[in-house]
Amino acid sequence: MDLIVHIVRCFRGRNVSHPMGNIDPVRDMEIVETELILKDLETVERRISKISKQAKSGEQEAIKEYEFLLRIQKHLESGKPAILMKKAENELMISRSLFLLTDKPVIYVANVDEWGMNSGIWRGVQSKAEQSDCSFIIANSEVEFEVCGLSAEESSEFLNLYGIEVPVKERLFQEILRTMDLIRFLTVTHNESRSWVVKKGTSTYEASGMIHSDIQKGFIKAEVIAFEDLSKFTSLKEAKEAGAVKIYGRDYILKEGDVVHFLFHS
Repeated sequence: MDLIVHIVRCFRGRNVSHPMGNIDPVRDMEIVETELILKDLETVERRISKISKQAKSGEQEAIKEYEFLLRIQKHLESGKPAILMKKAENELMISRSLFLLTDKPVIYVANVDEWGMNSGIWRGVQSKAEQSDCSFIIANSEVEFEVCGLSAEESSEFLNLYGIEVPVKERLFQEILRTMDLIRFLTVTHNESRSWVVKKGTSTYEASGMIHSDIQKGFIKAEVIAFEDLSKFTSLKEAKEAGAVKIYGRDYILKEGDVVHFLFHS
C-alpha cells in the first residue's frame, strides 16, 4: 500500500446512523488516526524486541536501526503519525521496511450532502488536512452516484446543477497522481490507445520496458506529441505530416499527457 484515502463523513443521512450518535468529522478523523498510530506502535515494538539483542551485541547496523526505532516509538507515543517525523537519508530505508500505516501520504475526502456543504462542517476536515500537510477534496457521493449510467453530456449537465465542474473520480485521480509524484502518458497502435501511469522522471526507454520487455530490448526511438497538440488533428498520421510529432531517443523524459508511439526491432 502506497497511499491512504480517508473518506470522512460530513453528511446527516437519516438512513445511515452514526455509531457515535452525531456528526463530528474531526473527531472521526482523530479516532482513525489514533487507531493507525497504535497499530504502528505494535509494529515498531515487535521490531525493537527482535533487533535489541543484535544491537546489544555491538552490531553497528543493528545499533543504528535500534536507535531509529526508539526515536520513532517516542514520536508515535506522542500521538503523531510517522510521516511527520524527520528522517535522515539512511533512515528512510529502515522506515520503509516497517510498512507503517501512518508513514503513508493521506488524501482526505469530505463526503458532504447539501447540509454538510452549507453548514461548512467540512472546513474542519480541510483545516486538519492542512495541519498535517495532507491533500483535501470535497465530494457529494450521493449526487455523483445519481449520474452513473448517464452519458458524459447528461452527467456534466446534472453535476453542474450542484456546482460540480469536475467529477470526484477525476479530481481524486489527479490528486493521487500529484501526491504520488506520478504522470500519465498514452501509447497508440493501429487499433488501440492506452493510458499508462509512471513516476515523474521516467525515460522513454524505461517506460518501454514497463509496456513489454521486447519493446525495450529492440528500442529504436519514440515518436512523441502532447495530447493537447494531437487533439488539433484528426489522426496521428496527420500530426506527423504537419511536423507536430517529435522524434526522441531512449533518454527523453516523459511528460504528463505525452502520446507515444514506440518504434523497435522485433
